[in-house]
Amino acid sequence: MTAFTFLSILVQAFVILLIVDFFTGVLHWLEDAYAREHWPVIGKHIAAPNILHHFEPRAMTKGSFLSRNFITAFIAVSVLGVVAVFGKFSWQWAWACLLGSMSNEIHCWTHRSPRENGRFITWLQRRGLVQSPRHHAKHHTDPKDTYYCVLTNWVNPLLERLDFFARCERILGWFGAKKRIDPSVKAPRVVSPTQPGREETS
Repeated sequence: MTAFTFLSILVQAFVILLIVDFFTGVLHWLEDAYAREHWPVIGKHIAAPNILHHFEPRAMTKGSFLSRNFITAFIAVSVLGVVAVFGKFSWQWAWACLLGSMSNEIHCWTHRSPRENGRFITWLQRRGLVQSPRHHAKHHTDPKDTYYCVLTNWVNPLLERLDFFARCERILGWFGAKKRIDPSVKAPRVVSPTQPGREETS
């Protein structure tokens, strides 16, 4: 293997990481903004746990590795299977599916303490190789409608500068799609117009 080949592999792996991170953000946004508890299958297995997560972020750390990652692993294996059937299997697809299958686990790491994560995972977070707790905390700050990507610290700031998700929501709104109200978001407090200095909950 030449130095150029090795460098090419590293660049491809990094670009794939960013692409997969982008898609984790899109899926996360769809869950947060539009998934409803009463929907068949999705409601029970995606919407309800998602709503609970915004009330109790650390609840996901109490479950098993399998319970946290079954859905993402199922999707990843399904994609890899389809790719293989069509004869397009490659290390790039394998890498992308591995990252996708681990996305919720890396998300879980951001809700655990350094002691719970151990030295290696904490080292990865502090070096910016995976998303850090401080970065992900921005998503859990009211109104909880930002920083949806969960793998790295790099994609979210770019999407925020582009106002990407807000633009997508406006486009979907043209077609009648309505965002789900997040019950975990506290109502903003405003100053009463009749009694200056007094705050009211809107």
